[in-house]
Amino acid sequence: MPVYDIYSRRKKRAQQTGPDVYQYDSFPTALRTQIHFILSGAIGPYRKSRSHLPCNNVAWDHIQKALCREKGVHYLSNPGSSKVDCLSYLSTEKNIDELLDLVEFCLRYINQKLTKKQRSELEDLGISQRPEDAIKEFNFRLREAGVG
Repeated sequence: MPVYDIYSRRKKRAQQTGPDVYQYDSFPTALRTQIHFILSGAIGPYRKSRSHLPCNNVAWDHIQKALCREKGVHYLSNPGSSKVDCLSYLSTEKNIDELLDLVEFCLRYINQKLTKKQRSELEDLGISQRPEDAIKEFNFRLREAGVG
């Protein structure tokens, strides 16, 4: 998805007088929501097994199960589908290092597994955002939020 240069962003940039200062101890709700959209678009939807619509259940299941295993838990925050569990964790986890475990794992999956696929394969999985674009947007959103 393109990043639009909306009015409030241009005004904030114009008013900035000092150097960028990054924060390391908070993760704003708006940034969490933006990352939610990025991951949903770049990994794809999760569908019930009987659905004939495109989905990428394999990716969400892999991410969720691997993180649960590493953390020694049965689910991250919600016993729903793997995608719901991961994105619920993204929205609610208070410990930033724990939250970054999920974000890093998802972005590594996108970079290592999905960048190798052809556009038609991505479309077959219901993926709406190209992996390269997702990673670029993620980095932009972090800079914009001042999160290091």
